[in-house]
Amino acid sequence: MKILVCTDGSEHSLKALEQTAIIAGGCKVDEVAIIYVYDLRYNTSRPYFFDEGGSVTAEQIENFNKINEEDKKESKKILSKALEFLKGKT
Repeated sequence: MKILVCTDGSEHSLKALEQTAIIAGGCKVDEVAIIYVYDLRYNTSRPYFFDEGGSVTAEQIENFNKINEEDKKESKKILSKALEFLKGKT
């Protein structure tokens, strides 16, 4: 059996990881995959979007790339924590 669990680092996703550990502990599990999906549309604190039809400046592109790299680092951190949590429970 394979299990796929999603995480975003929240308390709710921690509960999903806990349930995953319970299921994995009670069954013959071949693989547990953890995914993290970040939806840019819902992070209103970050200026990701450019005006439609408008020109994009070099500064906007640089800012977008910087924020994108920060988010990649954050996602790796969240996935690492989820993996360590599951390793500790199984």
